[in-house]
Amino acid sequence: MKIKLAIFGANLRDQSKGQFIVHTADCADCAKLRHETRHSGEYASLLEVSKDIWSDMINEGSMTAEDGMQEIHFAPCVKLPYAILAHQNTVPK
Repeated sequence: MKIKLAIFGANLRDQSKGQFIVHTADCADCAKLRHETRHSGEYASLLEVSKDIWSDMINEGSMTAEDGMQEIHFAPCVKLPYAILAHQNTVPK
């Protein structure tokens, strides 16, 4: 199942938690970040978010989606599994 997320970054005023902050699109905390750069999309896993954010660098081979996770802060409202196994369409245990 995919949920709509709001992704703020990369030029956040406060990067103490990472270059990007991710909330569910309907989270009230999004209003606090209204002055930050934002884009949104529907995602099924945290790793899918990282793949989207860092797609250029991943395609260049300079990083992996797993590496990019270090620079993404997922707010508590984001309740997604880390990854989905594509061949089984299930959450790894």
